[in-house]
Amino acid sequence: MHMKKGEASKAKLIACAAELFWRQGYSATGLAEILQAANLPKGSFYFYFEGKRDLAAAVIEYYRRIVSDDMKQMSGGRDWRAFVHALARKHLDSATEGVHNGCPFAVMGMELALSEPEIAGLYAAALDEARQIMAEVLERSGLDHGEAAALSSTELTIFEGKLLLFRISGDVAHLEAMERDMMQVYEQWRAKDAH
Repeated sequence: MHMKKGEASKAKLIACAAELFWRQGYSATGLAEILQAANLPKGSFYFYFEGKRDLAAAVIEYYRRIVSDDMKQMSGGRDWRAFVHALARKHLDSATEGVHNGCPFAVMGMELALSEPEIAGLYAAALDEARQIMAEVLERSGLDHGEAAALSSTELTIFEGKLLLFRISGDVAHLEAMERDMMQVYEQWRAKDAH
């Protein structure tokens, strides 16, 4: 698919903003810095967006697509154990390569909940999409629909918590513990159901 020049420039602006917001934070990133990273003229921003808030909403959609596609690919046909292993491995590998900044939804969502509450709900919706993918894998792994929905909320909390702890500390031990802790909760749930 061939993009027109304006569409390509807008996509580049969103991708550059996404990287900078994720690495530095929304408030710490200025429009001039984003335009410079995208190699676009200073006056071009308002051709694509009404303001920084509109750009942030586009960044949310950008990350929602990436995270959803990644999680769907990792979940495809896998049971819970294989899915969690793939998920943890992906995050650990990117941290080892020095390209991991935590979960973009958590990192930016927490900041925007305070500074831009009108769009923070978009982050919550993106996180719920991730939770739904987890619920589908849990159902495929033998839990009924209600159990999968309940456990997926707990599993998402563990997943996001480990990513947040890594973001704060830079210690990959949190990512190494992700798989173990997510599996432990799953096994405890299964053991409870067996009784």
